[in-house]
Amino acid sequence: MLPSSGHGEIAAGWSRCAQSTAATSPQLSAHPNHDNPHNGVTINGQPWAQLALQLRRTRAAAAAVWQLGTRQRRLLRSSKQLLSRTLTQYRLYRRVNLYSEAFHVEFRDSLAWINGCPLGRVSGGGEDWRAVNSALGFAAIMLNTLGARLNFNFPVHLIIPMGSYSKLANAGNKKGTLDL
Repeated sequence: MLPSSGHGEIAAGWSRCAQSTAATSPQLSAHPNHDNPHNGVTINGQPWAQLALQLRRTRAAAAAVWQLGTRQRRLLRSSKQLLSRTLTQYRLYRRVNLYSEAFHVEFRDSLAWINGCPLGRVSGGGEDWRAVNSALGFAAIMLNTLGARLNFNFPVHLIIPMGSYSKLANAGNKKGTLDL
């Protein structure tokens, strides 16, 4: 057991403790106001109401920053997903041959077919002349498109694509045309 000392030493110890914590703890002072219990209370010389307002503003600013960060993360995540989908579609579209998609040419029943229209008639066949004219129009558009893409000029004839009513003209004389 520790030897007991007098009350004077205990009081001195308490006052030393109070002095050491007073330098680090906020200084409170009270000026009683009966209308509002917080009026007149100061912390480190600032009124309590002003400190409470600063605290509310700080909390509101922190919440706004957190929400902004959340929105930015969501926006970044959705932007990454959109970029990923766009790149996937771009890779698929790069594999597509536009000419084979625009001009589907196939051979069946001893005829060439372009975009589902027969390019000619078989004797005794039931192909319609309108379908044959459409196929000739598709062929004219295809030849004109491929010639332009390859920078090729047809030396003798000029192709005038006009759908089912496409025409051929002599390269030197554009007035005289031949219907396809």
